[in-house]
Amino acid sequence: MGVNQGKQFNYEKRSTLENLLNQGKGAKEIAGIFLMDPTSIAREIKRNREALASMFRWIFLGKPHQSRQELLVLGIPDLSFILLYGCQDTIQATVISLFGDLERRLGIEGFKTLFPAILTDRDVKFDDFLSLEIDGNGEKRTHIFFCDPGASNQKAVVENLNSQLRAMFPKKAILDAYTQEELDEASSHFNSRFLSSIDDRTPIDLFASIFGKEMLERLHIKSIDPKEVKLKPIHR
Repeated sequence: MGVNQGKQFNYEKRSTLENLLNQGKGAKEIAGIFLMDPTSIAREIKRNREALASMFRWIFLGKPHQSRQELLVLGIPDLSFILLYGCQDTIQATVISLFGDLERRLGIEGFKTLFPAILTDRDVKFDDFLSLEIDGNGEKRTHIFFCDPGASNQKAVVENLNSQLRAMFPKKAILDAYTQEELDEASSHFNSRFLSSIDDRTPIDLFASIFGKEMLERLHIKSIDPKEVKLKPIHR
């Protein structure tokens, strides 16, 4: 059977490609599976990775040993926009439940629009990634991608955002004290700063221009006058 030069992958092939990458398979091995030229596969891998550049990435903000709650940071690096969620006993079931809550708030189409793909570290909390990608009705709602081993550049911007969040959540803070309403308020302040990196605009304005103000309302994020922005601990 000849080698298939192929066109741009459809959804099914792209999902298979990413699953093979997550299994640690290289471009040459994947090319053999798809009966395609390795150069075409390498190009498709690059295309998929570039498509993630403006997608949400998530990472957990480290927690003190005495805290049961951990903070999940969901961010769009290109916009410097973040969402914060408190997760008690961060296990797979807790993260899956959070996704279900977000889908109920946004609706399935809204969820797909906002979270077409999410990039994260490999972690036991995400082992059952299919339960995150597929909702309780069996509908595909997002794609979970894992950072390449040793590729710190894929999460550097998010980790930089995390370091900025330390002004609001010091390392010794007891995270159990924070309610989700307070975390939404903290996200609103963080997203309302003028930033030179985005042409002296605010992350929240950029987000609204792309996804609409209604999406912000459903996420419980509001615009704060930049002069009133406070980046300091809520609980001391």
